[in-house]
Amino acid sequence: MDTPQSSTGSVKDRAQQALQDTRDKAEEGIDQATRAIKPAVERLTSMASDASSAITDRATKLYDSRGELVANTRQQIREKPMAALAIAAAAGFLLRQIFKSRSRRD
Repeated sequence: MDTPQSSTGSVKDRAQQALQDTRDKAEEGIDQATRAIKPAVERLTSMASDASSAITDRATKLYDSRGELVANTRQQIREKPMAALAIAAAAGFLLRQIFKSRSRRD
């Protein structure tokens, strides 16, 4: 005949076994998910690295072209100072008109 203590022990043992089985299944599921996701993560990492390299290269080219633009602008100003002065005055006038009309609307 089962005593209340032996019955409780049996329930406790079954509960612990069920808990261990659940842990084992969860670990298996996590391992499977990790194996399934790993190739995608590696591809995304590679793509991010490639994108980073491309952005760095493009930024370097833009920085270099900025230097060329400044050099070309300086050369044009030296060659045609009156035209440069007229362009600067026209740009200043246009900017003044733009800001003046915006301040009226506010």
